Amino acid sequence: MRILIQSLGSAGDVHPLLGLGRALMLRGHDVHMIACAAFAAAVTDAGLHFVECGDAEMFERLKGDPDLWHPRKGLEFVMREAVAPSLRPAYASIVERIIPGETVLVASTLGLAALVAAETQDVPIAVAHLAPCNFPSVHHPPQFAGLPLPAWLPDPILRGVFRVIDIVSDRMVCPALNEFRASLGLAPVKRVFTSWTHTADVLLGLFPAWFAAPQRDWPQHLQLTGFPLWDVGDDAVLDPDLVAWFDAGPPPIVFTAGSANIFGAAFYRASIDAARGIGRRAVLVTQNRDILPRDLPDGVRHVAYAPFAKLFARSVAVVHHGGIGTTAQGLAAGIPAVVAAMGFDQFDNGARLRELGAGSVLPMSRYTAARAARALRELLDDDAVRQACQTAKKRLAAAAPLEAACTAIEAARR
Repeated sequence: MRILIQSLGSAGDVHPLLGLGRALMLRGHDVHMIACAAFAAAVTDAGLHFVECGDAEMFERLKGDPDLWHPRKGLEFVMREAVAPSLRPAYASIVERIIPGETVLVASTLGLAALVAAETQDVPIAVAHLAPCNFPSVHHPPQFAGLPLPAWLPDPILRGVFRVIDIVSDRMVCPALNEFRASLGLAPVKRVFTSWTHTADVLLGLFPAWFAAPQRDWPQHLQLTGFPLWDVGDDAVLDPDLVAWFDAGPPPIVFTAGSANIFGAAFYRASIDAARGIGRRAVLVTQNRDILPRDLPDGVRHVAYAPFAKLFARSVAVVHHGGIGTTAQGLAAGIPAVVAAMGFDQFDNGARLRELGAGSVLPMSRYTAARAARALRELLDDDAVRQACQTAKKRLAAAAPLEAACTAIEAARR
């Protein structure tokens, strides 16, 4: 079977779908991945066919725009600068590779071109959402930047809030999407992210039920398959110098502001002070060495990249932006997390970690050395947190998420 996967976003968005594609390839399928050129090497190294949609220079330009990291402007920026320009080229790439009767499409949350292609070409599609906030519920309201939604709010008020969110997000994406649909003779759509993307033949939530329990008002055909837990560095080993550094002292705290974030200077400065304030060593993960102090203190190490599964396994805690992939890797390692959330799904992921008893949320806008130190100390000194993290680790070690997702996608064939 030919499987065409469209994934749009940063490494945290692409790598889970890449891991899924690799698992499908190992099951004998012909897998093609439509993604930005920045991920070409990762896709081909995984053994998949790579189809470029967006060049690496564009990816770097988008990463370098501060609007991407703004709590309110970020989503609009992504829709305008990434999703809308990708519609036509991604659609064309998908359509020309479809083999009638032998193809299934797979799309990430922002893979809207694949949904359009499924409609015009009458081929089955699976949509894979990485984070629970893609399924808003009045019974367990998602948490967003600047929009606290306590569960005790009456259902009509929560539904009204969700409707406003739909209207706002539709204004960002529908003009370009519906213009493109009209050029293909298709009717306009609305409620793109809370209704239209959920009409897929197969609807997947790539997270476990114990992380986000299914709600009565979620789509009935939604299947939760678990965290993919796949990273391009899964087969890599830690740098020998880093291993020697680990061996020379107690387990450190890992600090990372996200794979695409180049504006984390204040975060890393405060993190260094927080770690030193509680007497812990620290690993700073960022591809941009220029945002760090030129001379790092003793006990502080910088790495541009390291496979999180191996890095977290030798660490005592992690402070991160709240991306769902990093959240999952922290749980798999059995270590607590402080989530320095900025926007998108990060506040909701952090809230769910807190509900599990495996972490806390400290918004990036309030992130200081003193607050980070206090949050870390509270987590590290709490036996209940330690137990919750170990329980999550055992659950993830016993799961087979990629197999479950592959089986669901294979069943979509018409």
